[in-house]
Amino acid sequence: MRPFRTAEALFLGFVIAIMVSQTPPSVFAQSVGQGSEGDNQALLNDCAAQVYAGNITFDEIEAGWRQCLLDAALGMQGVPYAWGGKDPATGVDCSGFTYSAFLNAFGVSIGDSTWSQPNGHVLINGTLYRNVGDTYAGGEIGDYPVGTILFFVSDAGERHVVMAAGNGQIIDAGQTLGQVALRNIPDNLRNDYQFVGAVDFITPDFLAAVDRALGTQRQMG
Repeated sequence: MRPFRTAEALFLGFVIAIMVSQTPPSVFAQSVGQGSEGDNQALLNDCAAQVYAGNITFDEIEAGWRQCLLDAALGMQGVPYAWGGKDPATGVDCSGFTYSAFLNAFGVSIGDSTWSQPNGHVLINGTLYRNVGDTYAGGEIGDYPVGTILFFVSDAGERHVVMAAGNGQIIDAGQTLGQVALRNIPDNLRNDYQFVGAVDFITPDFLAAVDRALGTQRQMG
């Protein structure tokens, strides 16, 4: 399955279903975090050191970034659910979990709300890179790359986000579950929610932004 790359597809399905009106321009800026949350060079360097060690092709480098993200997400299993939370030390909600996974893996921010994450923007060392994510339309739930963020909305307008973990599984912070967990997509999410789209942040645009943040310009074959 290949992602849609047009401006229309960027908002097709999940934005229509998730948002009755467009996200206010300030929402992303307010949710990405400031200071150490948006400028964690140490984490970015640490993951980059692992990813680029011996890796020369784009596929190898991409796989390395995905493994960093998956490790960070799996490391949060058992963190309690807390509505509005984004700190694993005290609890996270669904979007707080995905926000924390990216922050803990790379020191970058994808925003901490279900309003900001569908935009596909990433804040790296204080610089906002827009629309770096590959966007998939809603409908049938497919087999998405590890680390892809999937968006759901109920008939009542309740929003939920999860992270693809591979092999048909997800990692998420569920209110009913009460904690972050690796699991198959539950029946209530399939039956009571509509899958309205997905964003895969780990793209060539993301890697290029990371290269700029690290002060490197790698040629990946």
